[in-house]
Amino acid sequence: MFLVSVLPSSAQTIFRVNSEAGNTSGSILTLDHPALNGKPKAKPLITQFWSGVYNANPVGVQYNTTSARWQIVNENGVGIPANAKFNVLIAKGTKTVLASAANSSADITVFPTAKGKPEALLLSTHVTNPVLSFPPTYSERYHGLYYVPAGPAYGNQWSIFTEDGDNMETLGFHVADVSKIKIDGNPASFVFTAAGANISGHVATIDNPLTNNNPNAFIYIQHAWLPGAGAHVDHPVGIYYASNRWRIFLQDFADMPNNAAFVVAVFPGTGL
Repeated sequence: MFLVSVLPSSAQTIFRVNSEAGNTSGSILTLDHPALNGKPKAKPLITQFWSGVYNANPVGVQYNTTSARWQIVNENGVGIPANAKFNVLIAKGTKTVLASAANSSADITVFPTAKGKPEALLLSTHVTNPVLSFPPTYSERYHGLYYVPAGPAYGNQWSIFTEDGDNMETLGFHVADVSKIKIDGNPASFVFTAAGANISGHVATIDNPLTNNNPNAFIYIQHAWLPGAGAHVDHPVGIYYASNRWRIFLQDFADMPNNAAFVVAVFPGTGL
């Protein structure tokens, strides 16, 4: 496991974990970090980082009440390969969203975080057991974020949606608004749209001052359906660095959809 410190003013915790024999069993990778150990109310978010090992599976997080440890899990039961890497973020103000009949309709679940703020930049991660007294609920689906415009039902709210268009299941998610997070006084997040010349097959290359020539950055991404950038990304995604640029890629090698938008949050790190 690689631990990384960020600027104290950011009030966030970031680190990278590497799957190995001592922390991984089958489809579960157990985290060992003081910001998470024995803290079931912590709300970690994750993004897969590629350095040579693919993990083309739906991933989520869960809290093991027996070991008092947070875990990353391949939700389809496939074993996590050795040396798979994940960036982990514990962001101040992260909330838990519970999908239920009261806040869901068809393929979306609305939530109050950043209500009335379509410009907000959000990250999310599925949590399999948001209610610790219930057994984990796994999902093999991929999910994105969408701002529901003004209207009679669920209007002016952010929502989580199923990328395959099927009805939302009864699930839980960690959701963080990273819009106001700053590093050295500058915004840490932006929107990147995969389109045109920045796409090559299953890869989209990010071109932004926050990420260019910055191999030590810790990157977190979230697919979002935005005005002018509406495309489903029903695939496992990851990030990697090559030739002075960070790149978002589809781990199953499907073609990157044109006009797919991603929220990108960038934090300083000490090395890959």
